Parts: sequence; structure tokens; C-alpha cells
Amino acid sequence: MSNSEKCSCGSDDIYSHPKRKVKICLDCKLEWAMDAPPPTPAINVSLSKANDPQVKAFCRNLAHSTPWIEKVTTHWPAPIAHEYHRLREVLGDEQLIVSAVWQLKDVAEVLLKFPAIVMAQWVFTEQRDMPLFKTVQQDLLSQLSMGDWLDLAGNTLAKPLCQSPIANVGSLFRSSPKKVTGLYDLLKKLIKWRNDKLGHGALGLEIDEDFKKDLADYVNQLNQQLAHYQDIWDGMLLQDANGQNLQGWQTIRQRHELQVPGAHVEQNVALQLNLGEKTLLLSPWLTLKRCTVCQKQDVFFFDSRRQTGKKKDRYEIYFLDYLAAHKMSRPGHLEPQLALPIAPKTSSEISEGYLGGDYGAASLDNLLQEKSLEAEYLSPTYLREPLKAFIESHEQGVYWLRAPAHIGKSIFCAGFADGAPTARLTSHCH
Repeated sequence: MSNSEKCSCGSDDIYSHPKRKVKICLDCKLEWAMDAPPPTPAINVSLSKANDPQVKAFCRNLAHSTPWIEKVTTHWPAPIAHEYHRLREVLGDEQLIVSAVWQLKDVAEVLLKFPAIVMAQWVFTEQRDMPLFKTVQQDLLSQLSMGDWLDLAGNTLAKPLCQSPIANVGSLFRSSPKKVTGLYDLLKKLIKWRNDKLGHGALGLEIDEDFKKDLADYVNQLNQQLAHYQDIWDGMLLQDANGQNLQGWQTIRQRHELQVPGAHVEQNVALQLNLGEKTLLLSPWLTLKRCTVCQKQDVFFFDSRRQTGKKKDRYEIYFLDYLAAHKMSRPGHLEPQLALPIAPKTSSEISEGYLGGDYGAASLDNLLQEKSLEAEYLSPTYLREPLKAFIESHEQGVYWLRAPAHIGKSIFCAGFADGAPTARLTSHCH
């Protein structure tokens, strides 16, 4: 073993082979001449092989070599703090690189949504008679792409609130009414990168050196920007209606893990931002809700709403819990403030490239389906085993598999109709 040098994957677990006159990295299996430095391998692997040891080692190295901002994880409002902390966890746990990309996307989303909700509620509370009130209300109740969230936070809200008591929050996006910040520019670039690489749900088809460089650059830039703004939430505390603080990642992680799932009842607890002399209510946009998936009470962001039935004033309201990655919906009559008959944006007002939540254009859907079925398949044991047990113990019945778009439902089920499904389930690949 040699500890004097590191492989290009970041590992120092290197073995010297005198007979072959080569050195071998025991983590990524890369070999190079005994008298030469470790080469930089060109990684160009398909998505299905994203668990390559070299790619995982790259993620691990990124988690440990980048200066992460501790105050963000311990003192910022918990929904942001948790997703930021989770990004480092995902990288350090050597999960698939696409998991890190998805988590980076979640960090960007909460960095936009939470401040936007704070500023919007300030407008709804303090500027009810101003034209800005109707503009913000219409924006929030429309189908918002991430580009729309950025426009709402950085332009519609931060610009006119530069001189307000809530100006600190807006300074994340604008240093003055005419000048955007580095964080605003970074989030704008991240949104474009996400759209180019993921297609609002489409996993990138190739992971190459450019892909890795982009990920590393964005993580480093994110930490640089958060270091600059790490004191921004000083004097502002996120609390539930009972006064319990929700600051730092551990508060909501521990809350979630210690809960015993209970029967689902409509059990909402309002969230508020304590500003010292004033308390700003953040619900119904941000609320503790009982999840219909795991039956635990977590922080849910308002996500979107959709018209149901023939009547124009009936809506289904959708909420998103970033911690557990659970999405749920509630009928509009249970969420009257979110079911107001506000005219939605016209198609000309919706950001170019908007693909509606987790779903993309039909042509993109078809391409992803075709490519993913061609790729090597990594079968999820945690799904395969319970389904196998269900099939073997029931002559008939319904097994309901629910998951967001483009994560593998069709691939997992492919071929079951051909007969002998249990035989397929005993294999790791098909």
C-alpha cells in the first residue's frame, strides 16, 4: 500500500505491483505505470452505470474537499438547512451521482421558494391594497416553473421590497433595485443546467467529464455564495404555531424520525417567521401537514393546483415535502385560501420551456422510455422482494406502485405480462 499519493478518483488506497511495474487503485481499479503520476481518466458512462466506483469516488471527494458552511446547516430555517445538509450527505454516502444532481436541484428550489414565500406573505400582510398584492397572488396560484419562481423572488418581490423591513430576505437576490446578486445569477444558471441535463424529470443520458466539472463547479459556487449570506437569517426564527423553533437541519430530521405514523386526519399546524417585534404567518404556503404517504406530520410547501371537474372554481391542491420526497394533494374545499378563483397565466406568460411539474413533453417522454429500456437495468431489491412475496401469496389482487415520473416504474414492470413474473423477480436484471 502507498499513502504518499492519491488516485485521480480521490482514493489513497493504492497498491504497488512490482512484478507488473504498475500501481493499482483498490477503489476504482485504475492502473498506471509505477514511475508515472496517476492519469486522469475520461469518464463517459451511461446513466445505468452511474454507480461506477470512479464516479462514486468523485462524489465522495467533492463532499470532503469543499468548504461547507456550518451556520447554514445549524442556524438557517430548517427546510433550507436540511436540503443543504442532505446534499453533502448524498455526496459523501457515495450514492449514484444522479442522486446528488437531484439533491442539488432540491437545494436550489428551497433557496428560491422559502424566501419567496416570506416576501409574498409580507406583501399579503402589509400591502393588501397595493397592485403588487394581486400580482403576487396570481403568480403563486399559477403553474410556476423554477424560472417563474426565480422571477417572482428576484424581480417581482425583491425589487420593490428593497427598502422594506423584510429587505434582508430580498438581498439574497438583489443588492439594489437595479442589480442582481451572485446567488441570483447562480440559481439562474442552475435552472438552465437542470433543464438541459434533466429535462424536468429526465435523467441525463451521459455522465462525462463536462458533467462532473459542472456539478463540482455548481457545488463550489453554491458554498461560496452561502458563505457570503450565512448571516442573512439572523434575528429571524422559523417556528410552528406553538412556538417550537425549526432552525437547523436536525430539528425537522429528528422530528420526522421520532414520529410514530398515525391515522390520517386533517391536522395542519401553521408555520410562522418570528421577526422579533413582529410575527409573519407563512401558512398556507408553508405548513406542518399530516402526510398521506407516510402518515407523519412534516413541513409541506404549496406546490401547485389543478382544476378538477367541469366547474372552473374547483381545484385539487398539491403539496411537497422535500425531507421525505413525498407529494400529496388535498381537495380545494379543505384549502380555501389556495382555491381562490384567480385567473391563471395565459400560455404567452408562462416561461419558455415549462414542462409542468415532474412531466415533460411527450417526445421527451418517448425518448427517455426508449433509452432507459435499452440501458443496463439495476433492479431495486426493496421493490422486487415485497412484490414477489405478494404474487406468491395471492391468487389475485392489486399491487399499487406509485412514484414520480422517469424514475423507473415502466422499466421495473416491463415484461411481467409475458408470464412467469416471479421468475423475473428473482433475477437482479432483466
